[in-house]
Order: sequence, then C-alpha cells, then structure tokens
Amino acid sequence: LAEGIVIEAGNDGTLKVQLRRGKFVSKDLVPGAVVEIDGENFGELTKISAPDSVSFKETVSVLETKPEWYCCHSWGDSVLNFVACCEEHTRLRCICDRTS
Repeated sequence: LAEGIVIEAGNDGTLKVQLRRGKFVSKDLVPGAVVEIDGENFGELTKISAPDSVSFKETVSVLETKPEWYCCHSWGDSVLNFVACCEEHTRLRCICDRTS
C-alpha cells in the first residue's frame, strides 16, 4: 500500500504524485492493484517512473564501486544505531576503516 499527494494530473491520463509512504508498484508486479483517489477507483498503474530518484551511494560517489559487503537495516532503527552496527561489523572482521 502506498500513499501520496497528487501534484499534477495530465490530460493524457498521467499523474505526478509525491510519495508520502510505501511503494507504488505496477500491474506487472501486483495484478489487480488499483489507484484510488478520494475513494474513487482509477484503475491499475501501467507505468511508474522516478527520474530524480537516487541511492545514498550515488550521493557520495560518482565512481562505480564493486561492493565487498552488503548492509541492510530496518527503517524502524535509528541511523545512529545502524552506524554503530556497521562500526561493530568492521571491528569484528578486522576490516580497515578506510575500506569499510
């Protein structure tokens, strides 16, 4: 389930939406999922694009970087707790701070 605010409605059936929570998915991923606006059914999503969306990695480096480790966390945890977990991971595996 995703929630957003309609920013703009185009005459060609397109909607520009500011995402508030969740993740919009197309009918290819979730058949039968529909878009409702103020309780009115507007049918299935056929295409989703987020041209300005970037990952955290893209904000800190423009170079391709082959990962040595993958870290994942719950958005329910604090960022400081996640950083502490990463530091402990580095310490336990004797990984150099520069490469971790």
